[in-house]
Amino acid sequence: MSNDLDLMLGHYDAGIRELALQARDMVAKAVPKAEQKVYVGWRTISFSLDGSMASQFCAVGPQKKYVNIYLMRGTELDDPKALLEGTGKKMRHVKIKEATELKNAALKTLIKDAAKLAQSASKK
Repeated sequence: MSNDLDLMLGHYDAGIRELALQARDMVAKAVPKAEQKVYVGWRTISFSLDGSMASQFCAVGPQKKYVNIYLMRGTELDDPKALLEGTGKKMRHVKIKEATELKNAALKTLIKDAAKLAQSASKK
């Protein structure tokens, strides 16, 4: 792990640290070309297509009892399984309480669709 990742995850118990790392790995496998950046102050691991804030499509954010997967333009995503939560203007999140939830095909589809949405926006 990087120093920033260690520093960020040091605030959480071992179970949440492990869940956050598993969530990070799942996003990285779903969108292999994504670049990761740890924001220690925001306590998130952000994923973008080119390292810029504008192309961010997803972030993993540990909480005390679960891990959020944030989708920056979640309001624009098709969510037939109703996984997305939140009331923000654009962002939505999925709460992950157990590692088995990371195997959900609908979640992986949301993440891939979020990356495609960010990619299409960056080409405009």
